[in-house]
Amino acid sequence: TAKRLLRLEYDLGKHLARFTFGKVCLSTQLVDGTFPNYGPLIPTDLPQRASFMGGDMRQALDLVRDVARGGSGIVRLSWEGEGMTVMATATEIGEVTAQVRLLVPCTAAGKIAIDVKYLTEYFKGQEGIVSMGVRDPSAPAMFTTPGMPDVVMMPMFVQWDGEAPKQPAPEAPTGQSEEATSAQPIPTGEGQEAASEPAEGAEIDAPTEETKPRRRGRKKQK
Repeated sequence: TAKRLLRLEYDLGKHLARFTFGKVCLSTQLVDGTFPNYGPLIPTDLPQRASFMGGDMRQALDLVRDVARGGSGIVRLSWEGEGMTVMATATEIGEVTAQVRLLVPCTAAGKIAIDVKYLTEYFKGQEGIVSMGVRDPSAPAMFTTPGMPDVVMMPMFVQWDGEAPKQPAPEAPTGQSEEATSAQPIPTGEGQEAASEPAEGAEIDAPTEETKPRRRGRKKQK
């Protein structure tokens, strides 16, 4: 809120409003429609919880931020007991980790991967207690700070240590069945033989040889 004279102009017919204070002019327009139902996006059942100081997490992010940016921006958070591990990896740099002390020992271990940009923006200037709740690594995480709105962050899907790598989908066979082959058009371009014989009784135009015309001219006299 501006701590100075604020001028408000509005047009109810066009749903327009303008706020002016100092050298700043802010215009807004009312949009017709229904406001998005964001309620279902907020997780409620969060069995995996961790509480820590915002300043400790900010320092940990400062240590792994550069490496995370070299590795698709991925920061892995895993916690168990009284501590949380903040880890980032990059192919050319390697792996770097930082530890964050938990205020309350966790009864259930948890893990999640989040974009470093979202974490850095949220913990910028954070000094108080932050509580994080997670249902599973593929579900959104909710961060709660006293006196501030709750923030929901979507996870990043990564492969964790100890998990079996996903098997690639089986490749299609190189050969084709007779049914599949017959259902496809057969190319008959230059240099390719016909794939089937002509039907009985069909007329075939045999190629005719072209005769070159003879040149007529006078014989040279010696």
